[in-house]
Amino acid sequence: MTTNPIMHLTEKVSVMGQVSPEQIAALKAEGFSTVMCNRPDHEDPGQPTMDELAGACEEYGLRFVRYPLTMMNFPGDDVAGMAEEFEPETGKVLAYCRTGTRSANLWILTLAGDARLTAFAAAERYGINTMSARQLG
Repeated sequence: MTTNPIMHLTEKVSVMGQVSPEQIAALKAEGFSTVMCNRPDHEDPGQPTMDELAGACEEYGLRFVRYPLTMMNFPGDDVAGMAEEFEPETGKVLAYCRTGTRSANLWILTLAGDARLTAFAAAERYGINTMSARQLG
C-alpha cells in the first residue's frame, strides 16, 4: 500500500507517517473507520492538506479527526477527548503525523496504568521513540 508502513499497535489502533488521499480506499479496505491527523498543514512542502485528506475520507465513508500537533503544543489541549477518538465503537483508528511518533506518543498518553505500560511496549517494538510520553506521563 505504501512505502510508509502502518504500525499496528493494537487490533484497533495503528499509526504511520504521512497519509496520502490515494491511500484512503486501501485503508477503508483494511477496516479502518477513522483517520486521525496529528500533523499541521504545511509542516513539509508538498504534503497533502487536512482538507484534502478529509475530502478523501468523506468519499470513502471514514471519519476524519483533526488534532494537529507540533513539539511546541504536544500533547495538545484535549487528551481526554483523544482517548475517546482512539476507542471507536466499530472499526479501527489510523493516526498519522510525519513518522507516526507523535501519534503513538499521544495514544500512549490517553491510557493509564497497565494499559499505558503495554502501549509503551507496543510502540517500542516498532522502534518508536516514546520519550515525549514518558516525560509527560
